[in-house]
Amino acid sequence: KQPPISSSAYKSFLNQFPIKTQKGADLNPCELSPDQGTSITGILSSYRWYFDIAADRCIRFNYFGSAGNANNFETDRLCFDVCGI
Repeated sequence: KQPPISSSAYKSFLNQFPIKTQKGADLNPCELSPDQGTSITGILSSYRWYFDIAADRCIRFNYFGSAGNANNFETDRLCFDVCGI
């Protein structure tokens, strides 16, 4: 499912999230597999949300705090807004 590129949520996401420096930057972020990132000493892991294209919904996962890819949202609402479900 292609996110609605014309939506304000998607444009805001692109402006605020440095996609071009991440793995899979040229791909639709909603089609990327979840990536828990890299653990860094002193930084606690946190829950984030990714879009599961097969399930057609956002799912919570444990993010280690650094790296990862663009299919990584702080809230389920942002995941829904960007991925257009």
